[in-house]
Amino acid sequence: MVELLGLILTFLVFAIPGIFLSFALFTGTKFNKLDRLFAGLILGIAIVPLLYFIEHVLFGLQLNVFFVFVNSLIVLAAALGIMYFRGLLPFLSPGHVAAVFKHEVQNLEKTPLQFVAPVLLVLIAFFGFYFRIAYSFITNFFEFDPYFYNFLTEMLVTKGAIPLTSDISYFPLVKFYHQPALVQYMTGAWYVVYNFFTNIGYDKGTLILISNIYPPLVGALLSVLAFWLLRAQYNELAGIVGALFFASTPQLLQKLAAGVTELQPWSLFSALLIFTAYMLALRYKTWQFTLLAGLATVLAILGSAQALWPIAIMTSFFIIQSFVNYYANHKEEELAILSVVFSFSVFLATILYNIYADLGVLNFSTVQLVAIISCFPSLLLLFLSKAPHLAAVSRRKIVAGIIVIGFLLSLVPILPGGQSVSSIASHFIEGTAAFAGFANALTHTIAEDTPTSPEILANAFGILVPSLLLVALALLLSISALEVLLLKKQNKFAVIFLLGALSVVFFRDLMSGFLVAFGSSTGLKIVSTFGNLFATNQIFAYMLISIVGAIIAFIYSNEEDRNEASLLTVLIVFPIAYIGLSKVKFILHLGFALAIGAGVLIGELIARRQFIHNYFKLGDSIEMPGKWLTGFAIVLILVLGSVQVFGLSGKAPGVVNSVQYLGSSQISQDWLDAMTWLKNNTSYNNPVLVNNCKVKFGHDCRVVSWWDYGHWTAFLGETKTALDPGNQFEFLDQQVAYGFVDNQTAFRNIMGYHNASHVLVDYQLLDKWGALVYLSGTCQKTGYSRNSTEVIAPNCPDNRGIVDWEKGTGADAYELEHYFERLSANGQCPFSPNMLFMQGSFGSTYCVSQDQFIPLDRDGLRTDLSRGYVGVNLADPKIEEIDLNKHYLIPLSQSSFIDVNPDLRAAGRESKVLNATYTRLYVFENLPGFKLVYRSKNGEVKIFEKITN
Repeated sequence: MVELLGLILTFLVFAIPGIFLSFALFTGTKFNKLDRLFAGLILGIAIVPLLYFIEHVLFGLQLNVFFVFVNSLIVLAAALGIMYFRGLLPFLSPGHVAAVFKHEVQNLEKTPLQFVAPVLLVLIAFFGFYFRIAYSFITNFFEFDPYFYNFLTEMLVTKGAIPLTSDISYFPLVKFYHQPALVQYMTGAWYVVYNFFTNIGYDKGTLILISNIYPPLVGALLSVLAFWLLRAQYNELAGIVGALFFASTPQLLQKLAAGVTELQPWSLFSALLIFTAYMLALRYKTWQFTLLAGLATVLAILGSAQALWPIAIMTSFFIIQSFVNYYANHKEEELAILSVVFSFSVFLATILYNIYADLGVLNFSTVQLVAIISCFPSLLLLFLSKAPHLAAVSRRKIVAGIIVIGFLLSLVPILPGGQSVSSIASHFIEGTAAFAGFANALTHTIAEDTPTSPEILANAFGILVPSLLLVALALLLSISALEVLLLKKQNKFAVIFLLGALSVVFFRDLMSGFLVAFGSSTGLKIVSTFGNLFATNQIFAYMLISIVGAIIAFIYSNEEDRNEASLLTVLIVFPIAYIGLSKVKFILHLGFALAIGAGVLIGELIARRQFIHNYFKLGDSIEMPGKWLTGFAIVLILVLGSVQVFGLSGKAPGVVNSVQYLGSSQISQDWLDAMTWLKNNTSYNNPVLVNNCKVKFGHDCRVVSWWDYGHWTAFLGETKTALDPGNQFEFLDQQVAYGFVDNQTAFRNIMGYHNASHVLVDYQLLDKWGALVYLSGTCQKTGYSRNSTEVIAPNCPDNRGIVDWEKGTGADAYELEHYFERLSANGQCPFSPNMLFMQGSFGSTYCVSQDQFIPLDRDGLRTDLSRGYVGVNLADPKIEEIDLNKHYLIPLSQSSFIDVNPDLRAAGRESKVLNATYTRLYVFENLPGFKLVYRSKNGEVKIFEKITN
């Protein structure tokens, strides 16, 4: 009861100031009362932590519950002050509140249908929150990165601040901790307030549970933001569709569930907040939404390491739309103001983060720098529009002249280092597109860096099939452009646009080849870059068609019908889809794009009703085609929504199917017990244990394990680690892999290099072994470049075992020699019914007697190559002497095994895996210089200690 009351009071501490501020700001705008309540919740979770973060950056203020209350009161006082100056304080009187309630009840009785969309929105947001939290609100959710961010929050609430660097990971190097920290300040503030009301003291499990609320909360608010965005562009029906898909798409449910307390949820939330706020500002032209847009930009940069992609999208939008607005003579002032707010917000937030991260105040990336100067085109064009001596000059000629002059200047090498704007733009575009490729050897071993597949996409998005949705969206946006051209009697232009769109789709390869050849012949690399993009992905072609269609529709529409939002949504959906279709790690972003795209698709479909009515001159009395189209859209929404929620058996998972696995996705008890052992024996938080380590080893205790487990070790085990999933230094991963896989002497040297005292090995590495082998084979003292002379990995060999690492895993003989072999029993031996037939993953086959493995070839049994075999019990091996001429089998099931000493004689090679450090430690618990100090109950995790003399 105390915990529930504490949770409610904590919520009120943040929600009440936000709600008051929302009503102070948005009363009198297009936001209704429900919108203001949701906006208040958004402001409540963001403003107080933001204020605290700024105070820490500027004044060094440390996290303290007293100052959290003070900041909450400051926000509340500011809200009341705004209400006073806007004359809104009388609205707070009990009489006015009662009158408002009575008025709403009367409206409900008179026009109940107007409440359908708000009620649906509330239900969608509620169930979006519920399904994300009901199945994974646990302290041992099986993830890696969330425990790092919980670790940062822990340091914040226990020490008052997060250190800039620490040697808890990567010694003798240090780990950088000052990543965007707004999420940690938010969850940390929640925790200290909750702790104040419950008085339970610091508890790691409670910190995890409090932090677990954040992903489902922002996940539910994504539905609200999508509703606002699509309602502003189209109508409430399109908004409900977007909200529904944000709440029901499997990938968006799973990756914003409780337990995923990393920065990804905030990345998506702040990105959609940016897009929605600027959409509202564009559509409704009020200072409140402009202010919200600037705030959203700041929140994204200070809270997300992935803020560059929404910033890049908004930068592209402002630059393109400024020229379109000027060309169409459409309200340049409003766009100029918004672009200035955007540029200033990026500038201010980047400076704040640079101070926090100690990067240098004016250290801007290329994307940030371009974003900061992105307001200049709109300001320049606004100036030109006001210049009286240019009034008689055609705007078409001015725009064409600016573009030509700008393009020519971009080719001149006037920047430092002899670079041109064009070359930098080419590098930037190529670098962005390179997200779809492999940057280094490590990325070849990370599952999230592998390409997507139809099976992955089906399980991730349910009925939202990317290829179909994006094609349909590009088609409808093209029809929209054709509609405007036909209504304006621009028939020739309509034919040209139609032929151009068809050419881009059906003759893409020919156009790509022409662009590449033209760019190469003229030296215009930017042209070749675009040509290569055409060749890599069909989505780029759809994006180009949609952008051109949105621009045409804007220019040729009547002034009152012009809609900047169309171009913005195109830039939101297609570039994200381009990246998301290339790599598994970006399919969450693809889900984001598809959920918005589904709403846009419905909105565009309904919008075509007016075109049918006007173009065919049906008259005011003939509404049937339009009603049919609207009715078809509504039925389509109901069908699609039902399928997405309930799923299709064997084809598309439903909501419940999508989240059920979350409850079973837990860190095993073996791992939790191992972390408890570390905490009780090697904790850096226990002065006695720290002193014991220094006396025994001459330095702090530190664990060498595979990098996956570094965050668990640092946070749950409170023990320093050699590696962690941040992979800040790739060569450290390669060194440790080389030590585990290839060279016992190198492993001992690596232990000394890291000042390590313990080694942790586990069962899961049997499945991950291929990644370790590949990284071991790519380990080299001087890195990848053969011309490099700088030693960066001193414990790697002079020459790597895998020469061509870019081929990826499984392509080199080095890997065969270091792989375990998987064996499966498959009936009786064809040459002896008394023996078992066994097939190996290397293509080998055996007949197995009671004590021998006999290989088979075309001529039958190869008794000359027979070997004995021994079964290995990982929970207690008890193998005192290891025989290189025996197979050692780890049982996986009754009919499948792992052979830790494969026989490669038939291939003319010798297996080296039996002598691998990992094999000797984990499988046999026998490696000179190390002693077993902990084995988990089921043998899943084993910890060894370095023997000191």
